[in-house]
Amino acid sequence: MMKWSEKRTQNMGLVVAKQVSKALDKARKAGAVTLPKAPMALRASAMVSVRRSRLRHMSVRQAVEWAFGVEHARLDFDMTGVRAFDRMGVSQEWILAEVKRIGCRVDGGGQSSCHSDAELIAAAVEALPVALGGRQMAVLVAACARAGMVPDWRGNDRPRIVPLGWDLGEDGQWHAHTQEGDEYQFVGRQRQVRRGRAVFCPIRHEGGAASVSAARCTYLDWCGAMLHIAHEISRPGYLSDIVLTDQMPPLSPWREKGFDCTQHI
Repeated sequence: MMKWSEKRTQNMGLVVAKQVSKALDKARKAGAVTLPKAPMALRASAMVSVRRSRLRHMSVRQAVEWAFGVEHARLDFDMTGVRAFDRMGVSQEWILAEVKRIGCRVDGGGQSSCHSDAELIAAAVEALPVALGGRQMAVLVAACARAGMVPDWRGNDRPRIVPLGWDLGEDGQWHAHTQEGDEYQFVGRQRQVRRGRAVFCPIRHEGGAASVSAARCTYLDWCGAMLHIAHEISRPGYLSDIVLTDQMPPLSPWREKGFDCTQHI
């Protein structure tokens, strides 16, 4: 149990604290005392720390994959803004009539907008210059980002010969496409003249060094496009919640050991 002396001391302390608080309030109202602004400074610093904790550090490949794969950003090559004013051909009166007819209003439909940084990244991909591939390269970058992969840089190193096309036969099977050639004529046995028309199958060569070279050139073009995108979106103030790192895709993964070559599209 608390002694009588300790209880008396505690009560006196509470009384003194109340008197000091009342005196400070009167002095502050009279303008004699000005309280420091330390609490506001602490609050501002706390907001800055919270703001810094929200920032996400990503490489350019991670940022593009987040924009197209997670936020589902889309490419829109409408440079003139024609589709910006498209609206459904339905008036408000028709909507009210339908609501009255069914007796309720149906909620839902449509889609939620993606993050503003994702839209800005998609805009940077759309604006790829023609020297870097233009729209064709933008489509390749978006497709690889949605799949979370990189372009195939291995190619087909085994040369082979394949037909130029295939035809569906009457038996339901696919056969190599054939064409008729020039007429021929020769003298057979017993001096009989035979005539006919040649039938051949047009072919093409695939694989080999040419296929590997083309695949690696496409990969290097993709790396150049990613470097351009990184330069565009790393400008100060362009992105609000993402900080771009200096990490870039490897320029020659076929020369590096330990690279996951299975991730190709």
